[in-house]
Amino acid sequence: MTKTDERTALMMRQMKNWQPGSAMSKDRCWQRSKGLLSRIGEWFRKYYRIVSGDNQ
Repeated sequence: MTKTDERTALMMRQMKNWQPGSAMSKDRCWQRSKGLLSRIGEWFRKYYRIVSGDNQ
């Protein structure tokens, strides 16, 4: 089991233990984090392209 797997398992356990006020707030929080993750992914790809010099 790698370090990343351990961290993921820990996060999953924390999420399971976390009791949201309602399913609605949980869903909204998930939507926000999903949007943030995709934005970070886009930025990372852009940054990587600049670093690797493949910016055609």
